[in-house]
This record gives sequence, structure tokens and C-alpha cells, in this order.
Amino acid sequence: MRSGRPPIWNPVSDLAPHAWTEVVTLASKTRLQLPVAVRQRIPWFARNISGLFAVLESDGSAEVWPWQPNGEDKMRQLALMLGPLSETEQATLAIAAMDKFIRLTCSEDGRTVLPSNLLFHLDAVDAEAVRIVVANQRLWMWSEARWQSLREQRVMSLDQHLSGLPQRSV
Repeated sequence: MRSGRPPIWNPVSDLAPHAWTEVVTLASKTRLQLPVAVRQRIPWFARNISGLFAVLESDGSAEVWPWQPNGEDKMRQLALMLGPLSETEQATLAIAAMDKFIRLTCSEDGRTVLPSNLLFHLDAVDAEAVRIVVANQRLWMWSEARWQSLREQRVMSLDQHLSGLPQRSV
């Protein structure tokens, strides 16, 4: 870990330094501050990012990438796909893309404003909290309710792995 408050509440963080999860409450109805522990685990945050690109997934998560080059590349692909289509087809697919892709601003210190469609996707309108997950240099935002609904599966997998280890007598 570099600068920032050490995550002493998380005894596992030193064992898997490229993984992190934390519930982050919204600073206002729409503003999210990505914790230092999150930003330190994602190499592209060290570069001067011009914004973020969120891809909304059907499981209640949104994977987040830097806008350059990811968002720009996806917009070029969409433009090529939409170009030869009829106006009706363009409108239908453009609306579907609006449901899937979102551009976010982001300050150097990890502050971002979540637009309403992302807040609703993450069930953060009333809960006013978002689950942040980092693994393998990738970043996701999750609906906390959906994240918790999968908790039992994650814990069972952990328990299975732990039960296969030799037990140390105390």
C-alpha cells in the first residue's frame, strides 16, 4: 500500500493486494468517492484519466473502464454498426446502447457523479450506497442488494477451499 488510510479493518487485503471490495455510501444523492484503496489497485487510475466508461451488465453490476481508449473505441464501433441501418433500426439499437453504456466524469481524487440511469441500475436511489469491487486490475460497481444475494455462494466456495487445507492445532 502507498499513501492513504491503511485498511486495518480488512485483514485479507495484504494477502491479495490486487483484490478489494467495499460498500461506499454516496457523498450526496449522486456523488461517489472511490476510496484510495480502490484507486491504488487499478493501474490506469495513476494515469491522467479523462473520464470513465461504465458498461451496465444484466447481473446488476457495471464494469468501469477509463474513457480513453475504451469508451472511445466502443463509440466508434457503434457508429460503424449504426451507419448502414435504417432510421428505425438506428433508433432501436441506439436506445439499447444508451441502456448499456454510460460516460462518467472523474476527478483525480476519484470523485464521480452517477447519473440517474446508473443509480437505478445499481439500486442506489434509496439505498444511497454502491458496492465497489476490484479484481485483476478491473473495477466494478454493484448493487449492494444483488451483491449480498450472491454472498452465500461466495462464502460456500471459500469454506470448501478452506476445508481442503490441513488444519493447524491451536
